[in-house]
Amino acid sequence: MVDVLRLSVAQTDDAGHPTGTIDFEVNGRDLRDIVREIESPFAEAEGHPQLAGQYTGLPASHLLPPSQHLFGQPTGAYGYTDKVTLLQCSCGEPGCWPLLARVTTTADAVVWSEFEQPHRRGRWSYEKLGTFVFDRRQYERAIKTGSQAI
Repeated sequence: MVDVLRLSVAQTDDAGHPTGTIDFEVNGRDLRDIVREIESPFAEAEGHPQLAGQYTGLPASHLLPPSQHLFGQPTGAYGYTDKVTLLQCSCGEPGCWPLLARVTTTADAVVWSEFEQPHRRGRWSYEKLGTFVFDRRQYERAIKTGSQAI
């Protein structure tokens, strides 16, 4: 099965200020909701259920072309070793609570794999999240569409 990516740009925060952050939908579901389901049992076991899924999108300026961030080449503060940040802490501080993934590109596909929360490395497992494999043409169209929404 090939996964489908959709990007949307959140233009304002609760106070009506422009934010320009990117939100991801994978197979029609918000990535944050998918991750929250995976993280909930771990966060609850730690006694901090509110931690599960506490993410927001990254600034569009760091993700959209000409950036190669979403093609596995981390941008600035949103790179973390050999993985890229896909979602950041809801506080907006880079590195505070990032959701990381390895992004691998081929001529035909873009793959998101090896998800992790580096502040819970070895304690929280993202194995159930699995791997997302996107058709490269569809992935590039999703990014282009997201870019045009700004």
